[in-house]
Amino acid sequence: FKGRVAKSSCVRCTPALMRRSPRTCALAQPCAKLLVVGILVATIALGVVYPLLDQFVFFESYNHLYGTHDYDFYSRRAFIDRTWGKEQSNMSSCRYPHHRLFPFDEDEASLAHLHRGRAMRIHLYRNTPDQLEWIWNHVLQSTDDLEEMLNDLHTKELSAYGLEFVRLDSLSALTAAAPDITHLIIISEAYYLKGIFEDIRAAGALHARIGAVLLGNENCDVRPWTEPYMATSPSETGKILFAFLTYGDCDIVDNERIKLWPLGPSLPMLGALDAHTLPDSNPDMRHRPHDVNLIASLRLTKPSRAQAMIATRELCRVRRLDCVERTGFTLYSILGSIGQALGHHHNLQRWFGSHWLIEYMGLVWRSRLTLCPAGTHPNTYRVLEAIMLGSIPVIEDWHEEGASPNWGPEFKCLVRDNLAFFRDFNAPVFWVDDFQADLPGVLDALNDPDRLQRMQDDLRVWYQRLLRHLRGQLVRQVWRHLPAPQPSSVAHTHSSKLRASTHQP
Repeated sequence: FKGRVAKSSCVRCTPALMRRSPRTCALAQPCAKLLVVGILVATIALGVVYPLLDQFVFFESYNHLYGTHDYDFYSRRAFIDRTWGKEQSNMSSCRYPHHRLFPFDEDEASLAHLHRGRAMRIHLYRNTPDQLEWIWNHVLQSTDDLEEMLNDLHTKELSAYGLEFVRLDSLSALTAAAPDITHLIIISEAYYLKGIFEDIRAAGALHARIGAVLLGNENCDVRPWTEPYMATSPSETGKILFAFLTYGDCDIVDNERIKLWPLGPSLPMLGALDAHTLPDSNPDMRHRPHDVNLIASLRLTKPSRAQAMIATRELCRVRRLDCVERTGFTLYSILGSIGQALGHHHNLQRWFGSHWLIEYMGLVWRSRLTLCPAGTHPNTYRVLEAIMLGSIPVIEDWHEEGASPNWGPEFKCLVRDNLAFFRDFNAPVFWVDDFQADLPGVLDALNDPDRLQRMQDDLRVWYQRLLRHLRGQLVRQVWRHLPAPQPSSVAHTHSSKLRASTHQP
């Protein structure tokens, strides 16, 4: 590393320069050391300064810009009317306005018969490590034997379904495996599909039959990003034959080729924890010191989070509850925006904000209840993260269709799709329509520790059922769409034999 820094950033000490100016070459190594020390000092300084700056920016934006703590001022409906007026929604363009989730509990016997003696190896390629880690370690959990899992961290066998999964964590791994890739599942943000397919083309893997798990857009309008890469026929290779999509999009989610997928955790370190041991490592309710936490970034386009903050502060003061509030983190989001603009989403956040992520997980882990107010979309990463860490989510419901404070009339998310996995599958969580009106009743549950413990136990069971449901849906889509279609001549011969057998006496 020092050698590269010395050559690129300070002085390139060539033989000719050494003969002409030995002193210049002698300065190259100290220059490299100074550069490395400067980077370390700047990193440490930013780590100390930016939490203070973050809170300053937050108070500036909310206390001074608006100058009010009036609860009704931050009403989501009021913000929509103030910012966007009465513009016409574009919900009328929906091609699939009626969605439904499939039965929660999968029929394991029918799943086991899908492969009919066949076997398939599927490679997983990603550019979003948070979703891959969760899918790999939780949705595709395959064994209770930790030693067996550690033997091969890049291969996972689901023998009951005739499937083997191989993860590819880099373009070099994709390139090396390309000759052997016949079936590929992309795990990516929909926005980055262009780059993903450029990687696949560069690696020489466009011959593969492809599926996808996609992180959608919070306004539920991803068709411009996905349409160029969707297959138009079942026999097409190098295009997406089926996909799962977070948030939804009423233009493309048809429950046949494209289905809904829940928003997994945003933290790779949380998704990397073993799904079998994670529930047992979470403390019971009586061992959690905090009653409630509110950990959220506050933005002008997320007004109901300010309502959650106002209501929670008042209730915690009056009832003398142990409440934790972490709001703001403006610079953390700014770093994420810069990273996304550079094409490396979240990398800067993880580098400079790792201490915040660890603090966040610890606070949720030590809290009985986690408030989950809506952001720019009703669903937030916080809901599933709280469930995984054993804290009961308090979820803000959302009833507006066709508009939002952030997206205005461009918001195309269906109320039915918003938080569908938690609502339709009866997750044992708390719901609020209005924090000021409904939160007092929710906090009454803190007086009944037995009830909270039962909810936590039920939530552990519910989460495992959710993982089985998602695994079953993935297996079904794989066997339905990824095998190559039977050639028409073979299919004709098979049907002829079948007709002939039915006419035998």
